[in-house]
Amino acid sequence: MTAQSDLLTSAPSGWAWVVLHTKPRCEKKVVGLGAIKEAEFYLPSTSRVHTYGTRERTYDLPLFPGYVFARMPANHIVWYRNNAHVANVIEVLDEEKFLAPLRSIAASLEAGLEVEVVAPIGPGTRVQVTGGPLKGLETDVHSLAGKNRIVLELEMIQKIVTVEVDVSYLKRID
Repeated sequence: MTAQSDLLTSAPSGWAWVVLHTKPRCEKKVVGLGAIKEAEFYLPSTSRVHTYGTRERTYDLPLFPGYVFARMPANHIVWYRNNAHVANVIEVLDEEKFLAPLRSIAASLEAGLEVEVVAPIGPGTRVQVTGGPLKGLETDVHSLAGKNRIVLELEMIQKIVTVEVDVSYLKRID
């Protein structure tokens, strides 16, 4: 794999940037395909520590599960599209608009900042509470209550009760 600073530049002549939508849990397998069919990959990931009793194990998890960013010779795109580990290939139309946020993500990860991808949650969004005393509750977001908190609507006896919940305890229901 090429250094990230070199990789996140415009594709050379005859090459193209694409987003490979992978089958579930196949991101690293797709990156390994570069040894078979020339391509360069960017797979941003974060480390997570899981504790099993007294043992700890560190995992590198993709920041965008199911997606690998790649630049490759344009004539290799069909081969990747037909690969068993790839569900779809999304071609990049505006390369600079595509690369700018990836460069910011790469710089943040290299600086050791904690990067987390969250689904946009705003008023009217249907959510499930994943932690805390309201765990398991499914309801709608009523309003935002600051940077990391939202107000949920709880309907009871034709009255609406609002409760503030930390955003980290919410999962968007699509």
